[in-house]
Amino acid sequence: MPSSYEIHADHGLLLIRYGGIVGVSDIGEVHERVRDDPRYRPGLKSFSDMSDITEVNFGFAGMLMLSRQFREIYAAAPNRVRVAHYAPSDLAYGMARMYEALTSDAQMLDLGLFRTLPEALGHLGLNAHPSFQLKAAS
Repeated sequence: MPSSYEIHADHGLLLIRYGGIVGVSDIGEVHERVRDDPRYRPGLKSFSDMSDITEVNFGFAGMLMLSRQFREIYAAAPNRVRVAHYAPSDLAYGMARMYEALTSDAQMLDLGLFRTLPEALGHLGLNAHPSFQLKAAS
């Protein structure tokens, strides 16, 4: 499953789904499409659904590069950006935890890492909503 995104302007939310084998280029490509979308506005709350990741195809160097790129994006936001990573599996959680550690000092980022869907949505001040079409881990 390739990475995909949805923008829910009515909730000020960017929803990104990652699935299958995920590499640095997959993450970069979906974020490039997001930034090119005319509905995108810096500072949207962001929900990363990592529940369908089956393999991570990069290591620390790739994650370091991504964290540096995203710092620049967050720095351009008009307000502190709230991000929730929903990572129910050990693999996804480990990947997200590495990112969290590398961005822990980013002043414009309020990042939460969660194994359950209600906690992740709660970090963004949201309740489950049918238009998000999120699935809880089975």
